Amino acid sequence: MATIRDVAKECGVSVTTVSSALNNSSRPVHSETRRRVSEAARRLNYHPSATARGLVKRRMNTLGVLFASVEEAIVTNSYATGILGGVFAESAAQGHDIHLFTNPWRGEESAPRFQNSQADGVLLIVPTIGSDMVSALRRFNVPMVVVSSPTTVAGVSFVDVDNAHGARMAAEHLLSLGHKRIAHLMGDTAQHSVLERRDAFVSTLKRGGVTVPPGCLVGDSFAAPDVNNAVQMLLSVTEPPTAVFCSNDDLAFALIRAVQGRGISVPEELSVIGFDDAPFAKQSHPPLTTIGQPLWEIGRKATQLLLARIGDEAITDERHLFAPTLIVRETTASPK
Repeated sequence: MATIRDVAKECGVSVTTVSSALNNSSRPVHSETRRRVSEAARRLNYHPSATARGLVKRRMNTLGVLFASVEEAIVTNSYATGILGGVFAESAAQGHDIHLFTNPWRGEESAPRFQNSQADGVLLIVPTIGSDMVSALRRFNVPMVVVSSPTTVAGVSFVDVDNAHGARMAAEHLLSLGHKRIAHLMGDTAQHSVLERRDAFVSTLKRGGVTVPPGCLVGDSFAAPDVNNAVQMLLSVTEPPTAVFCSNDDLAFALIRAVQGRGISVPEELSVIGFDDAPFAKQSHPPLTTIGQPLWEIGRKATQLLLARIGDEAITDERHLFAPTLIVRETTASPK
């Protein structure tokens, strides 16, 4: 991936001269030099980043936040609000504002608007499997950090919880209670975290001598109608599960409401464990057993990494995983 230094080396000029030439600054640059710089930039497929533009114009002191899925529920979604809480706190502490991008990502054609935006860098929240968000923005040299999705793209750091460890703890907890008929309500399988949790959960159960039947591995969306259909599938199998691991707390709450509406008691007849430790998990009826992840700290760490990237685009990439915790409350018990 070409950088401003590569263009400067190609033309035999300084980084400041390249930045001035490409950003049409007031600093005088000879027309022939400007032409050579422009041609070298095109040849090397270099696009001036917010970092490069900062050499010739004042930074905006604003960080952008882009969710892979932009929807009204973001303002009430416990995962999103947890992440944003840490982002807002760290940004404010460092004297930066936050710009929440609400125009949905529409493929690589969306990338230039981030390069030319008023944000010095972008936090990408949960880019989905197969998305071109990271690669496209990287081609335009937009400083970024990815949250809740692993990436191996050079020049990009990411922050997440250790999803596999959390799922293993959920499986081990249910096994320790004596459950044998265990199901998993997955959620959106286009998300890396959903697949990581599913695979670790299923493999841990298998090592414990329990196999999840195909009919008990359900759900491929977080949408309410799809969740209701998944719950109906779980309850209609020949031998219904005695315990269910849900990929997040919202799914767990939806499951509990659905089964209680059918006269099934939790945890006496069905144990339920979630993932996230949403603020209202301890206040639900009954209080939810869950795998906690430090959402506020994840948002804060991602913001710190982004500010470091903006300050030095050559900084070493970081892959930071936070440890999850098992929080046992009142929705899990031994089967009867």
